[in-house]
Amino acid sequence: GKVLAAHDCSDGGILQALAEMAFTGRCGIEATFTDLCPFSPGTSGYILQVSESATAEVARIGDQHAGLIVRRIATTAGTDKLTWKAGDRQSEVPLADLAKAWRSSLNW
Repeated sequence: GKVLAAHDCSDGGILQALAEMAFTGRCGIEATFTDLCPFSPGTSGYILQVSESATAEVARIGDQHAGLIVRRIATTAGTDKLTWKAGDRQSEVPLADLAKAWRSSLNW
């Protein structure tokens, strides 16, 4: 397969899905948002991780299906951080901090 990992964009939005992929996969992520809001919920969207060699083919498949939008929004990084940029706003957060915050919401 072409897809290495996938995650739905639910109530937390694209950035939350990327964060969950990052700390689960134990790899940093660098994301750039040009025409998407990182915090918008995307209840009908998915984030796919594909190899660099499969990027063009996945985009071509998206072009062949009406209503399917394929965008490159992030790459994996050799760091332990999630870094994102949206316009003039940017942030960098250690994966350990993201994982701790995510897991603490499960402690009732």
